[in-house]
Amino acid sequence: ISLYVISIYILISATDFLDGWIARKLKIVSDFGKVLDPLADKLLILVFLPLLSMQVIASFPVFIILAREFSIMAIRVLSAKQGIIVPAKFSGKLKTALTFPLCGILFGRVTVNESHNIPLLLKPLDILRQWVYSWPQLIIDVLIWATVVVTVWSFIDYLKDFFLEQSLKKAKGNQEEARKKLLALIPAVITLLNFSCGIFAIFFAIFHTLEIAVACILIGMFLDAIDGKIARKLNVMSQLGETLDTKADLISFGLAPSFIVFKLFYSFEGNVNVALSIILGVLFFASVYYRLKRFTDSGHSHIFDGLPSPIGAAVVILSCVSFVILQSYLLLLLIILFTMYLMVSKIPYFHVGYAGRHTYLKYFVASSLTIFFLVIFMLLGVPFLNNLYLIEILLGFTLIYLTSPLFLINHKQKA
Repeated sequence: ISLYVISIYILISATDFLDGWIARKLKIVSDFGKVLDPLADKLLILVFLPLLSMQVIASFPVFIILAREFSIMAIRVLSAKQGIIVPAKFSGKLKTALTFPLCGILFGRVTVNESHNIPLLLKPLDILRQWVYSWPQLIIDVLIWATVVVTVWSFIDYLKDFFLEQSLKKAKGNQEEARKKLLALIPAVITLLNFSCGIFAIFFAIFHTLEIAVACILIGMFLDAIDGKIARKLNVMSQLGETLDTKADLISFGLAPSFIVFKLFYSFEGNVNVALSIILGVLFFASVYYRLKRFTDSGHSHIFDGLPSPIGAAVVILSCVSFVILQSYLLLLLIILFTMYLMVSKIPYFHVGYAGRHTYLKYFVASSLTIFFLVIFMLLGVPFLNNLYLIEILLGFTLIYLTSPLFLINHKQKA
């Protein structure tokens, strides 16, 4: 039966390439075809669901691929209502060229009972299936993740064209004005991704593992670090953007770590109770809220009053998954309480970008960033990074920043 399924899928996939070739050959490309053809592709992509149920592909790549497909479908419907037709891009065609063969290869990876009554016509296909089945899993993983990367690229490519067409329409064809409107969306999208990381972190903290939740918050930290820089570089700073950035920080560095703290202390049977878990979570969120409110009221400066909330969140969440620190819940409790104190205090801390210019910290910036990303990969499941004490090393770098006021306070006026 699997050979018949593969044959049908190959035939249907071939029609997708054939109809476009015929339309271009006969010069009968239409707006209706531009809308209908991607819709047919979406239906073919749904074969990832049975492939997922047959356990030949993991759920996360399927989620990314399907999320892209249905997001693009929704945007196409919206753009069609506005009279905007965005044609397929090279990245989209490459995505399709990779996705369809990938599905066929995954069909060949399904474990089936061998049959000796194979029709002569399907013999070559059966030989091909057995060959694909013998491939190492590493090759399959590379193909899957290459498809995911191209899928994300095509989504960004399509989204960019959609917003550009919208901006041109609103700007009445003024290319420069439309370009400025489009550029203003870049930092906003990055901020929304930061916000999404916080939401995902809360979800994983409640229903799954704390490690993935911590990875989501660390990714949010990276996004938070670049959105403002990009906005200033593109000269698209706005009050709305700053407000949105503050709300995203409150979720990613306040609410999400609070859930991690609550979930971890709640799991310490016999040592703490529910009340203490709730109190710690609420106090940490309140500390971050107060810190962000004070930052909003005081405005941007080279020197912060109190420990920045992203650094405070990093110290707490890394401590919550540190094998060394988790040996003593009392030590973890002291770290959380001390971090909250530093955030609400008025101890001066330099902005990391400016602190890196000082002799005390500049040699640690590049190495700390390297460890930062390695920790993210480790928490997401890269196996060979385990047992390297990367979390503890990164906590060591944060300790250097925590103690920086002792060395930099004399430079406050000079900065």
